[in-house]
Amino acid sequence: MPLGVELGGPVGEHSSWNVLVSVADLGAVAATRLGGSNHDTAGTTDTVKTNADPGFASVFAPGLFGSIGLGNSPFIIGIGAEYLPANRQVFDCPDAMACSTTRRDPVVRAMAFVAIDLPILPLFR
Repeated sequence: MPLGVELGGPVGEHSSWNVLVSVADLGAVAATRLGGSNHDTAGTTDTVKTNADPGFASVFAPGLFGSIGLGNSPFIIGIGAEYLPANRQVFDCPDAMACSTTRRDPVVRAMAFVAIDLPILPLFR
């Protein structure tokens, strides 16, 4: 659920366009992550943590989204992308039992969507 400022306007008589500039994504905290591991040449295994640690770093997600309204309905279709600079927590494990250090890897998330557009605080009419 991206949070930001959205601008929009009419397209013809029964449709609309919207551009959303987001600064945070609350869905990033609740997202289910698939676990994975990667073996490097030094014999170290990197393991991705599958549950989220809530905090500002995990919801800060600048992004840009564009959408088109479908007729006189609240439904929209759109595309967008966001950058999550510290979304994935990765453990560097020298073996399967001992994980000594962690790091946060960035994620770029691109998406296409069908949604319901519900303005909470319209500034202009």
